[in-house]
Amino acid sequence: MLPLIEDYLSLSHGASGGLFTSYSIGHSLTLLVAGRYASAWGYKKMVAAGFVGIGVVMIGLQWAES
Repeated sequence: MLPLIEDYLSLSHGASGGLFTSYSIGHSLTLLVAGRYASAWGYKKMVAAGFVGIGVVMIGLQWAES
């Protein structure tokens, strides 16, 4: 997967590895936090909260300059 990322984004091997690592860390932290809340709230409320969160982020992206 990293050679595809390197070619598509014109990154070096180290930069594409750093990008992949940062995404992996963010994904792991999200799963950890969601797992903690899912046991307290239930999975249906977590799915709804996820949709609301994604919607808020997508609405916020329309004002991003770069």
